[in-house]
Amino acid sequence: MREELSSRLLKETNDRGDERNAANTRKNFNHNFWKFTKNLPDDENAETTQPTLSKEEAHSYFSRVYSSSPHVFVDPPWLPRATDPGVVFNITEFEVEDVDEAVKRSRSCSAPIPLDQISYRIIKMCPAIIPILVHLFNIAWCTGTIPPPWQVAVVKLLPKSTSASDPAHPSLFRPIALTSCIGKL
Repeated sequence: MREELSSRLLKETNDRGDERNAANTRKNFNHNFWKFTKNLPDDENAETTQPTLSKEEAHSYFSRVYSSSPHVFVDPPWLPRATDPGVVFNITEFEVEDVDEAVKRSRSCSAPIPLDQISYRIIKMCPAIIPILVHLFNIAWCTGTIPPPWQVAVVKLLPKSTSASDPAHPSLFRPIALTSCIGKL
């Protein structure tokens, strides 16, 4: 009886330790994504956590899995028809206050795209950039064109917990797309 109780206590203690480790991992990931990913190769399972598949294999697999082209949405007959909006859409140009508010709401720990490395933290720490961004946003708004660098995403494959079994299989990795922070604003 005593041994059973001590083994149960030990298991609960280990479970709490695992929860703390998971919480610390999430905190490190959210706090500094790039530092987190740089430390992945230092992990004792570095060979098993890195994908060994080619770019073409990954592209083929994820294009097939996440493709929505064969799916067509048809309104179900029981779904009521949407009413016209009661508020007119604001089509005026952006102002400094609009962009400043969007910058304040952004998450500083969000990872930037590796192509420009401009994060929300940089924009928050350098408020002189805001009027320049307002000008850029207004040009994009008035012309109706989005600058090509804002349309690019870099996909990073994050290993799932089971990726150690077969690092060559793309289903054992989760893709995340890193896009331009300025474009997201």
